[in-house]
Amino acid sequence: MYAVVLLVCCSWVVLLCPSVQAYENLALNKTAWQSSTRWPYTADRAVDGLYTDLREWGGQCAESVGRQTTAEWRVDLGEVRNIHHVLIQYMTGNDVWDENNVYTGWFLGFSVYISNTTNKEDGVLCFRDTNYTRATIPNPVNITCPCHGRYVIYYNNRTHPPYPEGFSDYASILLCEVEVYGCDVYTYGVDCKKCGNCSGGVQCDHVTGTCPHGCEPGMRGDKCDLEQNFLACYGENCSLLCPENCNCDVIDNTCVECVSGYKGHLCYEECDGNTYGLECNQSCSKCSGGVQCDHVTGSCQNGCVAGLYGDRCDKEHVTIRRMAWTVENHVVTVATGNHVITWTEVVNSDVTMGCLDLNVLQCVQPVDMAPIAPKPVVQTAKIATDLMASASLAAILDGRKLTVKRDVRNVIMFVA
Repeated sequence: MYAVVLLVCCSWVVLLCPSVQAYENLALNKTAWQSSTRWPYTADRAVDGLYTDLREWGGQCAESVGRQTTAEWRVDLGEVRNIHHVLIQYMTGNDVWDENNVYTGWFLGFSVYISNTTNKEDGVLCFRDTNYTRATIPNPVNITCPCHGRYVIYYNNRTHPPYPEGFSDYASILLCEVEVYGCDVYTYGVDCKKCGNCSGGVQCDHVTGTCPHGCEPGMRGDKCDLEQNFLACYGENCSLLCPENCNCDVIDNTCVECVSGYKGHLCYEECDGNTYGLECNQSCSKCSGGVQCDHVTGSCQNGCVAGLYGDRCDKEHVTIRRMAWTVENHVVTVATGNHVITWTEVVNSDVTMGCLDLNVLQCVQPVDMAPIAPKPVVQTAKIATDLMASASLAAILDGRKLTVKRDVRNVIMFVA
């Protein structure tokens, strides 16, 4: 039989607070039973979800026969469930619920049990009224009862007179609705989150989700919901560290894979042969002098071979040493080596030729073109000052973007 956990607290309020609204009503339309029935007010009427008419003859309440010394009602939740609180709506006759309401005396002295059997003595006493009076007993009453069980049992008796002032002479069931809020087993919290992998497969704390006796092997965290610490640990509560450079099996400590930059059965060997990274499957053959890159990051510590740049020498540097342009009929032609790009704009036709070295930002004289007198960048770049204010050119040149932009000095610059 499933072990019933110890009841840790009991409290009550008149109305449900918003923080518990995410719980499910586990009792709705479940099988109910009562010790006696005043026909046709059967036990199931207290779990049908209807309690707008709280009169005796309103058809929405369960009722036992009169002149009984004990009265018992229960609902079967179908299986052991994670219960948080129980709400009981008692009969009112649709009258104001105060000390003058005739039904208050029948409600006084009741008890609520949670059990895994139909016998209340096998379960946990959630609540027993020993303090309420006709003037103070709330209706509905909300009883916090954090425990596990299958049956929720309402019980009242008038077996040991004399009774406190205000009590009825007999026990009776006058229940219009009993709502049992909670979650499935192995869940916790107001939104019924799933428990982690607690050691021994036990239920986690129903409120916090923490595991009372630690975690299953390979799991960690107070909720035991973090797997294997990213393969860096093993054993119960993931308390033992894997060997250096090894992501190990959470049970037997064998290496599942090596950490980035290492290889071999025991992960002792660094990546070599111009490789790096996880499983040494990344190539880094462009380091200057053919030296091995960093086995973890792939960075080249001594620079790159000609034409490449970046930490891993994986970016191609396009060197545009010469750029010349001509203007004819408002068509600007830019020539850089084997590439010719043209675009049409309104330009100053008085300037028909210029040159620009994009690397050193000064004019050079192309050897394969007609000689051009060197001029300062600002002067030579003014070839395009008559371009439209919104002018910008983007072209793909050897895999890099070439853009024409106007700077704050109203000078058009070519940016590689």
